[in-house]
Amino acid sequence: MRESDSNVVLGLDVGTSKVCAVAGQRNKHGETRIIGVGLSSCKGIKRGVVVDIDSTVKSIREAVEQVKQMSNLDFEDVTISIPGGHASLMDSRGVIAVSREDREITEEDVNRVLQAARVVALPSDREIIDIIPQQYIVDGYDGIKDPVGMIGVRLEVEAKIITGNITSVENLLRSINKAGLKVKKIILEPLATAEVLLERDEKELGVALVDVGAGKTSVSIFKEGHLVDTYMLPVGGEHITNDIAQGFKISTQEAEQLKIKYGCAGVFCVREDDTVKLPSTGSGVQKDISRADLAYIMEARIQEILLMINKVITEAGYRDQLTSGMVLTGGGMAPIHGCVEYAEEILKMPVRADYPKIIGVASPIYSVATGVVEYVFKNAKLKAEPTEQVSNRNIRRNYFIDKLKEILSDFF
Repeated sequence: MRESDSNVVLGLDVGTSKVCAVAGQRNKHGETRIIGVGLSSCKGIKRGVVVDIDSTVKSIREAVEQVKQMSNLDFEDVTISIPGGHASLMDSRGVIAVSREDREITEEDVNRVLQAARVVALPSDREIIDIIPQQYIVDGYDGIKDPVGMIGVRLEVEAKIITGNITSVENLLRSINKAGLKVKKIILEPLATAEVLLERDEKELGVALVDVGAGKTSVSIFKEGHLVDTYMLPVGGEHITNDIAQGFKISTQEAEQLKIKYGCAGVFCVREDDTVKLPSTGSGVQKDISRADLAYIMEARIQEILLMINKVITEAGYRDQLTSGMVLTGGGMAPIHGCVEYAEEILKMPVRADYPKIIGVASPIYSVATGVVEYVFKNAKLKAEPTEQVSNRNIRRNYFIDKLKEILSDFF
């Protein structure tokens, strides 16, 4: 990216069936303008994990090349998302002494206390991806969102540490690096999506953000303004497509077209006498089928996915805490006619489907990549953590000792 275009952010969402790339730019009024979009099919990812690096690299290059042609910009840095189901959340706490003699808390103090919160013991197969502050505490006074400029002696933070599996993260980074890009920051997928889909009141009152992709479904719980839990289910839109293909003995590509054009969430959406034409067979003959038969096949799988979502929410103890209900997104199920009504019937809570309300990306399939761009702009003052720490295990071995020494030096 040229130096004059340094305010441009490239967000990347590497999914099971597609790679989405979105380039955004902030204007002087603080509004995001989309200047480039790229979309390519992807066969190298299964349930959010890289299984074929070369295929994934090709898909990434294709999507980014489309963004380059649309925006007329070259890109070197990219911010990526990691699926919520491949990350774990853990509570942590950091504490430091305020460094300035006048006891005014600065950005440097905030960064130091966040680093202090990173000093946690981790299993050998996991690495810290990000840290999300929940609240700051100044000299015992809690509930502080931004302590910069306040006066105090002791600064504490209560935070959520996001950790990821080293192998899956490294393979994703390797794919992106081989595509000619450098990863500037990794963002947890539900945090990115929440930036463009969730209202502040929804996050405060309690809401489930459900992203149904092609091969996976992520369920993320927000309460009191923060992400508190995230889960992944190994089902998605491609399972609906496969059911249609098997039921009517057609290819998955034809089944996908049938689902998009005529599909709906259940037989309650169609009339009994509605018919549709199957794609032409080898003989060139088109066969009429009942649209109710198509709806019946889709309803069975959609019901299964919704029941799995309900089970996760209930067993985790959040069922009665979601005052704002559920927000549905992703290209796997949200665009299907009747999904919202059926979800409300199954889950017994308010449900709405949503997508980014920005020209150029007004579709559920762009929710994550657009959210990545918005997340970077809204959190620009936070320092990006170097991605080298993800792939350098020597740094990780010495990290605990070095940070402990740094913290202790604040008090002696």
